[in-house]
Amino acid sequence: MTPARPVPALSCFLLLLLAGWLALFAPPALAQHLPGPPPPQQQAPDAVPEQDLTGIVEAAQKAGLEILVLRPATGAAAGGPVPPAEEAEAEVDGLIRRLTLGAEAMKADLAATPGWLDTTLYHPAPPLTPFWLGRATLLTVFSLGLGGLAGWAAGRRLRRSLLPPPPAPGALLGTRLRFLLGRSVVALLVMAVILLVSTLVALVLGTRDSGFRGVFLSTLEVAITGGLVMIAFRAILAPWRPDSRVLPFEDAEAKRIHLLMRLTVWSALFFSGVAALVRRMQGPDGFADLLLDLSTLIVAAGLIRAVYLARPLFVRLAEADLRPVRFWHRHWHVLFTTYLVFTVVVTLLARLLDLDIEGLVAAPILAVLIGLVVKGLGLIAIESFYLDRPARSAAGAEPGPPVTHPWRGWALSSLNHVALAAAAVWLVSRWDIGLLTPDGRVHAVWVILLMALVGSIGWEAIRTAFDRRLAEEEGTAPGAEGEGDGESEMGTGKSRLATLLPLFRNAVLIAILVLVSMVMLSSLGVDVAPLFAGAGLIGFAVGFGAQALVRDVFSGVFFLIDDAFRVGEYIETGSAKGTVERISIRSMQLRHQNGPLHTVPFGEITQLTNYSRDWVIMKLPIAARYGTDPEKVRKIVKKLGLALLEDPELGPKFIEPLKSQGVLEISDTGLVFRVKFKTRPGEQFVLRKTVFHRISEAFAKEGIEFAGREVRVRVLDEDDRTVPPDDPRAQQAVAAAAGEIATEAAQGEQKP
Repeated sequence: MTPARPVPALSCFLLLLLAGWLALFAPPALAQHLPGPPPPQQQAPDAVPEQDLTGIVEAAQKAGLEILVLRPATGAAAGGPVPPAEEAEAEVDGLIRRLTLGAEAMKADLAATPGWLDTTLYHPAPPLTPFWLGRATLLTVFSLGLGGLAGWAAGRRLRRSLLPPPPAPGALLGTRLRFLLGRSVVALLVMAVILLVSTLVALVLGTRDSGFRGVFLSTLEVAITGGLVMIAFRAILAPWRPDSRVLPFEDAEAKRIHLLMRLTVWSALFFSGVAALVRRMQGPDGFADLLLDLSTLIVAAGLIRAVYLARPLFVRLAEADLRPVRFWHRHWHVLFTTYLVFTVVVTLLARLLDLDIEGLVAAPILAVLIGLVVKGLGLIAIESFYLDRPARSAAGAEPGPPVTHPWRGWALSSLNHVALAAAAVWLVSRWDIGLLTPDGRVHAVWVILLMALVGSIGWEAIRTAFDRRLAEEEGTAPGAEGEGDGESEMGTGKSRLATLLPLFRNAVLIAILVLVSMVMLSSLGVDVAPLFAGAGLIGFAVGFGAQALVRDVFSGVFFLIDDAFRVGEYIETGSAKGTVERISIRSMQLRHQNGPLHTVPFGEITQLTNYSRDWVIMKLPIAARYGTDPEKVRKIVKKLGLALLEDPELGPKFIEPLKSQGVLEISDTGLVFRVKFKTRPGEQFVLRKTVFHRISEAFAKEGIEFAGREVRVRVLDEDDRTVPPDDPRAQQAVAAAAGEIATEAAQGEQKP
């Protein structure tokens, strides 16, 4: 016989690590009280069918026999419903028993591990030979080395042909994402070449060697998993390319986190690869579970350290987006660490219970990667389809800053929701709680979240579409607001579509909210048909009990159908007047030119006067001194009207030119002439200023003086003769008259 070789040092080291951990789950005192196997259950006799039993009873009754039917006992005395406290206690006892049995089984497997290692490594059964592990390792390294050379050669060619140029400092987000995506695609192609060449070489070298096949497949799994994870982390962190980095990491932070994750990933994958090889070689399950536990602890420790290094990340993201920094932005690392600790405990206990729950600790990494990949691809698409539009500028003028695409905000918001949902679905699906299966325990939650996501995206899309159309309508409406300072100034108003669109938007959004709510209630098992019937009855009751409300609503509908007013128009309803600021389903709000806001229900409007519809005639009084020639004034006004029509800025605002209507009246101060012009509502105040200014210039040029208030004082003596102006009595009378005029003027200014 071949003498037994000593147990390898690696197995002894692993056994020492396991000693303290086993003591937590299988102490000797607890093992003495383990229950034996459950007694076999006696099979109950076959039950008699109910129809046959009924026939037997009827036959016995016909024969004159007395039948006594004994019914089974119910309740706790006959195994009825168990109280919740006893049921919970039984479940806890069963869980403790299963954990104890699992720890004992793992302890037994680890006790058998040294012997299995000695047999497998030094006394293997044919077709394996001694030292097969060294030979398989050399062949695996040789296969992967040839694959690496092929990947290096392919990578040089692929980088020259596929990789876009590096982005310049301050490049747009889409440019940086396209570069990172190109690098990731090239890395994936290089990885595919390496795996393909390595697999072909391995098939040629050892197709019948089971040991080499196990080592190569385990190493291949480690290489594929680690390569994909590191490609993703290199794209996210960009440690050596700060100009292409997307997330706001400092250079030192990105390099430290990248180095930490590289050590964590490859160390954890080493132990998981060894565990996969142990299972392929039919080793003890407890030894493989121990290796997986070490891998889990390494991943958790590395993630916790990386999270604390990156804890300022969300604060920077919030500040970059000009959003308020909230509690979870500053303490997200605490929540993440709590989740990791919880998943580590659950994973270790699940292996003791022999439950198929793997990947819970690494699930956050993959969830983050999935969310970032979805968002990155979406951002590239957004940068391609929703480019900022160049600002419109007049001919010869410098172009202004670019205008943001109206759909860009909705696309970014929807992308954030979709990326977050994809990451959350992946993370929750790893817990195997029946999220996506129709008969799962939390399938209703999945339906509710899905409908909330769809409803939110639809809500934002409809609101964006309506707001965009509203902006276009308001931008093309001629003269949204009029200039002027008179009490009768009135706005032009918006278009009819701009007035009705807010009402349609609110109606559609309410319909979406009701539809999503009904689907959510239906997913929870609520019958929504009675809700619709109840809504009809409530509407019928409201129709009788709130007749004023119904009258207001129907009156408003007919006012809008008749196009009696629009938002921005100046109207008068008899009791109130002002500019229409807002229209709801039952009332409208009027802003008076002095500031007060009137709310007028539609049902109380008996007459409505619109001062802002179609056109308006502005009539202006002009006072001149006595003796002014009316014909001369008419010619001056006519000439001025023709000049205003030829003005490139003011001419298009006139519907009819400026005209003179002759002498309107003879006042105490002079002749009052009146001129008029026709224009669009809201434009009359701008034109009024210009007309007054031009008439003043024309009158001054022609020597015509405007009328002013004159006071003539005549002083008589005792013989009714006029006193000369230099007489003191005349001067005293003039001073008194001037004082009266000043007093009247001051009182007039004090009046509101």
